[in-house]
Amino acid sequence: MNYKKIRLFLFKRNIAIFKEDGWNFKIFPDPYRKIKTTFNLEISSFFLFLLNKTKIHPNFVTYFGIFWVYLGVFCFYLNNLFSIFMGLIIFFTKLIPDYIDGALAFLKKKQSSKGHYLDLFAGNINKLGFVIGSLIYIYFSTNNISIIYCIFFIIFIFFTDPRIYKKRFRVLYDKKTSSHKENIISSKEIIIKKYLKFLNYDGRTSYSDLVILLILIDYIYEVNIFLNYLPWLWLSLFLMSYLQAWYKFYKKIK
Repeated sequence: MNYKKIRLFLFKRNIAIFKEDGWNFKIFPDPYRKIKTTFNLEISSFFLFLLNKTKIHPNFVTYFGIFWVYLGVFCFYLNNLFSIFMGLIIFFTKLIPDYIDGALAFLKKKQSSKGHYLDLFAGNINKLGFVIGSLIYIYFSTNNISIIYCIFFIIFIFFTDPRIYKKRFRVLYDKKTSSHKENIISSKEIIIKKYLKFLNYDGRTSYSDLVILLILIDYIYEVNIFLNYLPWLWLSLFLMSYLQAWYKFYKKIK
């Protein structure tokens, strides 16, 4: 396939996925999401075109996505002008491997439910990486040693959460989108729970880019009033979600 066909395939595939998730890929009412997603897909198209000519397995792209995010974490740890801006660029482009791996698997006829589960696990690991990197920056910005304890506590919560070691849903293949998806049964939630889930970091682009913007503003203008509260907001919400997960786990085994 030439570059034009690869690009067309990638856009059509992802637009179908977006529509399944309730977004029609229009510029209104969310112009930023449209522009950012188009930017990611254009870059993804170029690399997908190159990778399709190689013997690289799609799972390698998934693993590279994890490496890419944690390279960003390391950049924030170095804490100098170049590394911080490099870390922000990495975090800004962290979804690009995610657009590539599934499409590459389809083109190479290597799609599988195991690959999809790996993709989901990589997504969770990358969410943790984004949180760690952001908190490392906030630590250096505020010189507040308690943020280091906050980081270790969040890592502990993540790796002892029963949800990451258990398949919580079936994975089905969707011919419309040429991709695997989770068979999740949605349930009604009270307003306060929806609000808390909205505040909790779940990896969505708008949330990630807002944090990136706050870090950029803080680095240039030394305005960190919002970032000061972010570690404790995340810790509180992660802890509530964690306790809820263990409550449901014990409730099932009784």
